[in-house]
Amino acid sequence: MALVARIAAVLPIAGAVTAAVALTGAAVFTVAKAGCADPGHYVRHDNGVVELVGGCTDQQHLPVPSGRPQDRSTKDRGPDDGSNANTAGAGQYRP
Repeated sequence: MALVARIAAVLPIAGAVTAAVALTGAAVFTVAKAGCADPGHYVRHDNGVVELVGGCTDQQHLPVPSGRPQDRSTKDRGPDDGSNANTAGAGQYRP
């Protein structure tokens, strides 16, 4: 009976370690097969902005925003502008 209790105690740990090893292997395989010669690097500018330089993504792969950016401040938002999930605008995505 003590052997069954030990096995039952070790089984969740063994399962977690097995899952972690499998996910790590999948991540290493994905990165190895990505086909990117220049992974890029981060550069910190004098104004505090951090920028990714290089890499496998160019502007053709990025979405183009439509229109001008909206003000994200909350000072002008009211209860009827759809910013709250309990309002009439719930379920509608507005970036």
